[in-house]
Amino acid sequence: MNKNIIIAILIIIIIAVVGIFVFHPGATTEDGKLNTQINFLSQSNLKNGDQIQIELKDAQGNTLANQVVNFTYQANGQDEKYSVVTDNQGKAFLVLSNEDAGQHQVNVSYAGDAKYNPCTASQTITIEEGESSSTESTPTNSTASTIAHDNRTSSSSSGSSSSSSSSGSSHTYYYDYETGDTYDENGIIVSGQNEGASIYDVRNNPPVVDEDGYLI
Repeated sequence: MNKNIIIAILIIIIIAVVGIFVFHPGATTEDGKLNTQINFLSQSNLKNGDQIQIELKDAQGNTLANQVVNFTYQANGQDEKYSVVTDNQGKAFLVLSNEDAGQHQVNVSYAGDAKYNPCTASQTITIEEGESSSTESTPTNSTASTIAHDNRTSSSSSGSSSSSSSSGSSHTYYYDYETGDTYDENGIIVSGQNEGASIYDVRNNPPVVDEDGYLI
């Protein structure tokens, strides 16, 4: 009797393992990594103030939290790049700020890691005239804003020696969720209360606040 029970259990295990491969035939690759996919959650018609929203999942439908995704937003002949970390629901956001009306290409990429394969997704969005009335809030550590590029561009063009930057140049912006600052590839903060400072100095010398939350 015990032997029959053991055999039945083994058969159930084998069926379960086979079922995984039948229902998820492309879930993994030869190296054992899980495939991933990026889905756009936002509409293709947006206004300034709206968010481009994406969701990162594996091939089995599980959302992937705390993963770095890269937005590339094409505007005025430039590639504006932003790196953010997905929230606990696998979502990441790029807020549109002061962007020209018209069509823009948005590319989102995930580089993968030891467990997950990389993936990419693209969408053409149309920015309409006017400002959004949306009051939707998002986790700050998973949100970047194109205002970072606007601030960086305006500050670099204010000096005569810096105004000759190429219109086809590309910049990458990163968000530090611990300090709440957006900074460029040189470590210079481009938006927020620490604008113009070095992200490394801010990290090494974090602001001190009193019990009411005010800076000391």
